[in-house]
Amino acid sequence: MIHHAVHTARPEINCVAHSHSLYGRAFCSLGRNLDIISQDSCAFHNDIALYSSFKGIVLAEEEGLAVAAALGNRKAALLQNHGLLTCGRTIESTVFWFMSLDKCCHAQLMIRMRRILIRRLGLRARGGLVRSRLLI
Repeated sequence: MIHHAVHTARPEINCVAHSHSLYGRAFCSLGRNLDIISQDSCAFHNDIALYSSFKGIVLAEEEGLAVAAALGNRKAALLQNHGLLTCGRTIESTVFWFMSLDKCCHAQLMIRMRRILIRRLGLRARGGLVRSRLLI
């Protein structure tokens, strides 16, 4: 349902990738967009949607249409409590964006865990508390 809706809404798109990858699902459960914190994540600046209206298993046409509408003209979407979606004019570009997005999710989960550990354990470095510039 999701793929068909995106292809219908975006006739210039030849490929849609959607999966429930480990890091994608974990990051999407947070219900937040990517932080632009690395060169990799910069590729998604203003080009990724956060779809937070997921209602469960996508069996109804309406859910696919809602995902396609949220995606708009962007190349990627984070589907809250679901997974990742990317699209492109070629299979290669779509797979590249999907793998890049999954890696960004992995990196942000690691950074988030580091910040939590620093706060909870009071880890110290160079004689002072290690602090991240990003908020949790």
